[in-house]
Amino acid sequence: MSDAPEFFKVFLEKQSTEHLRIPPAYHKHIRVSPPRVFHLSDPCGDTWNVALIRAEGGLYFAHGWPNFVKDHALENGDLLIFSCLDEFRFRVSIFDHTGCPKDFVRCPGAPKEVGNSKKRKGDDSASCHIVDMVGRSTSNQIPRFTITINKSHIHLHYLAIPMRFARMNNLLDKGAAVIRDPSGTEWPVVLRRQDHPSMLSMNKGWRDFSIANDLKVGDICVFELLMDKIEVDKFSLAVYINKLP
Repeated sequence: MSDAPEFFKVFLEKQSTEHLRIPPAYHKHIRVSPPRVFHLSDPCGDTWNVALIRAEGGLYFAHGWPNFVKDHALENGDLLIFSCLDEFRFRVSIFDHTGCPKDFVRCPGAPKEVGNSKKRKGDDSASCHIVDMVGRSTSNQIPRFTITINKSHIHLHYLAIPMRFARMNNLLDKGAAVIRDPSGTEWPVVLRRQDHPSMLSMNKGWRDFSIANDLKVGDICVFELLMDKIEVDKFSLAVYINKLP
């Protein structure tokens, strides 16, 4: 993809805040199969990790993209020029409605690029793994994990918490959790610990949360641990949902 031309996008809040569609004419220059992590470098040289996904016949920058939008205070009419640096990296030049380079304030702890992640076999696990890496790459120190919803989350009525996340945050001995959805509604869930294979999962209560929030296969959920709500026997998670386009 090193000889690929640049492409540009005009930022439109209603269409581009949660995800950004790659121009169809540019697809032929992308030689990797999604889901895949790409790295976007801004004019200051800082790097944001975003997930490239396929949806409705198109290619989109999805999870990780809203962070880029927020950190650069993108507005209607801003012009973004994406210049290919290598197979997985773009430099993004940003211009405001006047046609001049956009001034923006660097947010404290701007995300930096992290190491590459190996893709696991299987579509569902690969999607979960790739997007989970993107979620962890934002460097504001809030413990989080990211899951791409698959059929088992919908039909089997459970969701497994990544074991690395559970171990690092001392959650394995908890028996319950509270999930706070984007509307602020809190959903109690029962946790189940399993040793073979090693797993900590949300069971009773997850189905109610899933139905109430109309989760579909392909939706991306970001779970953030609320550090001030960790108790002896339970903990709380705030959930942000990125609906599949």
